[in-house]
Amino acid sequence: MPRKIPKVIRQAVRNRANFLCEYCHTSEKWQYVMFTIEHVIPVSLGGDDSFENLALSCFVCNRRKSDNLKRSIF
Repeated sequence: MPRKIPKVIRQAVRNRANFLCEYCHTSEKWQYVMFTIEHVIPVSLGGDDSFENLALSCFVCNRRKSDNLKRSIF
């Protein structure tokens, strides 16, 4: 079952990121779908759902990062 991040936290992450992917800085404004909220430290590696461990990520960056811990994925 997917984890459900509360709406208020998801919106706070979007606001903090200024609606830009926090990895490649692509603007969500110009995309066809909303960006995802993802875990910087994956849950599978001990990460949690805290605001500090969540990032706004475009589809490409989220797929590239997978369950890696590196912030720089390029």
